[in-house]
Amino acid sequence: MDEIQPQTDYVQELYVDVYRSIATSYTKLKEYEKAKLYLEKIARFPAKADFKPSWTWATWGFLYEYTQEYKKAIEAHEKSIVEYRKEKIPLSSAYWNLGNIANDMGDYELATSYFHQSIVENLPHWSVEDFTKHPRFEDIPYKNNIVDYLADKLYSYYQYVDRNNLWDEHGESLQELVDLTVACFDEVRNSFDRESSKRSLLETAYITYEQAISTYLELYEQSGDKNYLIKAFEFAEQSKSVLLEDALKEKKAISFGGVPDSLIQQEALFSQQISMHKQDLYLAEKSKNKRAVQLSKKALFQVRQKQDALAEHLEKEYPKYYDLKYSKKQISLDAIQKTLPEGTCIIEYFEGYNNIIGFSLTKNTLAYIKIPRKKEYSKNLERFRKMMGSSSLAVKNPMAAYSNYIEQAYPFYQEYVDRLIPENIERLVIVPDGLLNLIAFEALLTEQPIFDRKQITQFNKLPYLLNQYIVSYNYSATMWMDQFSKSSSSTNYDLLAMAAVYNPNATKKLDSTMNNRMYQLRRGLAPIPGTVEEVNLLQKYFGGAFYNGKEANEHTFKKEAPKYGILHLAMHGIVDDENPEFSSMAFTEDGRGLEDNFLHSSEIKQLNLQANLVVLSACETGFGKYEHGEGVVSLGRSFMYAGAPSVVMTLWNINDYSSIFITKLFYENLQKGLPKDEALQKAKQGYLKSVSGQLSHPAFWAAFVQLGDYKPINVANKSSINWYVVGGLSLLLLLGGLYFLRKRKNEA
Repeated sequence: MDEIQPQTDYVQELYVDVYRSIATSYTKLKEYEKAKLYLEKIARFPAKADFKPSWTWATWGFLYEYTQEYKKAIEAHEKSIVEYRKEKIPLSSAYWNLGNIANDMGDYELATSYFHQSIVENLPHWSVEDFTKHPRFEDIPYKNNIVDYLADKLYSYYQYVDRNNLWDEHGESLQELVDLTVACFDEVRNSFDRESSKRSLLETAYITYEQAISTYLELYEQSGDKNYLIKAFEFAEQSKSVLLEDALKEKKAISFGGVPDSLIQQEALFSQQISMHKQDLYLAEKSKNKRAVQLSKKALFQVRQKQDALAEHLEKEYPKYYDLKYSKKQISLDAIQKTLPEGTCIIEYFEGYNNIIGFSLTKNTLAYIKIPRKKEYSKNLERFRKMMGSSSLAVKNPMAAYSNYIEQAYPFYQEYVDRLIPENIERLVIVPDGLLNLIAFEALLTEQPIFDRKQITQFNKLPYLLNQYIVSYNYSATMWMDQFSKSSSSTNYDLLAMAAVYNPNATKKLDSTMNNRMYQLRRGLAPIPGTVEEVNLLQKYFGGAFYNGKEANEHTFKKEAPKYGILHLAMHGIVDDENPEFSSMAFTEDGRGLEDNFLHSSEIKQLNLQANLVVLSACETGFGKYEHGEGVVSLGRSFMYAGAPSVVMTLWNINDYSSIFITKLFYENLQKGLPKDEALQKAKQGYLKSVSGQLSHPAFWAAFVQLGDYKPINVANKSSINWYVVGGLSLLLLLGGLYFLRKRKNEA
């Protein structure tokens, strides 16, 4: 290629363009000398051959950025801006590139000024050069094009102010930028119809929420003004379970509003058209095309008129739907505190990139702790979670299991929980975040035990948090209040229980046309000895419908589930970390071909359940992929999308014999009228009183957690229950399971 000497202008331009592309590729491959060589070749051509010199300088800028020659990178990008102006190309992205370079340099003041300029370049009617000033919300016609620039400016501005302790001079300006950025994120999110688009935005927004919370906490520390602390808590709330709350709000509106499908579709169409015309208007204003501006404004006005007319019609004819879907009332901290009973404390976490922040909320108090996030945080938490759920270690090496547990469980409690619990508290509502979703808080130790070789297998004698507080979990304080304030929605108290069975030999005979992924999943499902006994025992004492074997299939569940107040599924839960929508409950393969008998997360969400409680007596139904702004996308969460206000689920694979024991005691406690969280607490305590040694390790009992509404419910009774018989039977099964587990380990 070097030997060819192009003569015509067109060929020279083509060579320049190709060399620039090659240089970009080599830069990304980190072959910087080769990239530099091709950029230098461009300089040998006549100036007119480079028809996009702005791109060439930008390519130099990226090269220097990759090689960390930041001053040269800034010089190159500034030269590209000069050329961009000549070429009348929008400059927002060029200034954004400069802002990123300044961030890499650690010059946050310079970065803030560059990001500010990228915002100015995006707004046709606002051009204030002072970076301490920010446009008003109404100055931004199309938030989607600017929200990322606002977020980057906020990040740099916060770093500049915090690192130089400039809160007195810049605190108010930073506060204004926080409020503007979050408001723009909210509007953009509300304009999206697709959940995937909202989820992508939430990933971007999460660091903005961290800056927002940190800003208001710092302002609180500087001034002592409690309103700043309240605002910080409200931002933590806004960052949580956004998609779940949106989905429940819309599902509720459609379910109870009685609106015809045609109007709902028309409503969605108007939203899409408005979004499209806003984008057209933005582009027209940027290009200064007056005719296009007029046409876009006219089209936007006409659709908004139609949308307003439809909204008025909905408000008049379907007021319940209108209020449920369009109400923008945010539940205030004051409202939550008025609802909180005495003796109850909500502990809400925010897992940021720099800090773990915990809020403690009671009827009369709001407090917080800030814990710097260490490099080892994720690794340590993963290790702690695995150790907490390792029944094999407890069986094979009880001394190591005991030693490891007491070394980690109390320090964790001391750092993340202890300071958040005021005096005179009986009940905790944990709102975890990030990796904290994977921890069973009830199994933490509230005191540091002294290591005693005589006690190495007596896990049941450890000072668990379980014995001091009733514990439930939730996705946000707002959701807790919504659930706590509502009465039961179920039409009956009957139980629908299903126990799936798995037969590897029968699986081999399945039709070869079965989806290969489903077939491979089905082949890997090992039989669960205790599930049938579990459901048979429930059938003996409770009212409802009970299915075992081939009757426990997906088709039957979908048909029958909406009729029952309590759902109990004893079967494998399959977690897909990479694609949470493919996580599933594995029903029995009945061979009828009506369903694939894997009830996927996406299918669960579409169910219209009336149940007040779903019990997932399956493996890892509370485990899943963590997504910023949403939490752990688990199977349990999917049932909440379907309308179930309360779910009992597991955080790890649990021994099916201890599962039988705990679930039976749980239902007994519900029949006594205990709240769901207390019923589960008493069931776990009952289990610990009935066993000793390795069987009392948290791996055997702590996986069960109660999520959501914990108020008492009725359970249809069939006859009086001899729970001594139930307990004895379950204990025999449990001991048999331990023998089987040991035998299997020895054979391995």
